[in-house]
Amino acid sequence: LHGRPLAERGAPRWIATVRERVEVEYAAPPTLAELGRMVGRDAAYVAATFRRVYGDSVGAYVRQQRLWQARRRMDAEPEASLSEVALGCGYADQSHFTRQFKRLFALTPAEYRRRQGSA
Repeated sequence: LHGRPLAERGAPRWIATVRERVEVEYAAPPTLAELGRMVGRDAAYVAATFRRVYGDSVGAYVRQQRLWQARRRMDAEPEASLSEVALGCGYADQSHFTRQFKRLFALTPAEYRRRQGSA
């Protein structure tokens, strides 16, 4: 986002607080209504502002956070099963996790793990 602080680009300061909470609670993220109450704004306004400032919806941002955390966990804990990784990152089932992972990284989690093992 051009490396300038949010306030300098005209974005409200509270939106960074929303993003930080989503990053911390990615496995069980707060609802838009909860985020709105947290910053004293309407949920729809929070959603629209988040998209304007960060270029993606809150939901898409949560999915990215989950998948990047899963990838970091797979690197750090090669002995963990893929279902454990999926559950730990907020996915209810491994097949959904696999589809989302492949969509973002162009590899299934198993393919990613195999490539990491041979590197």
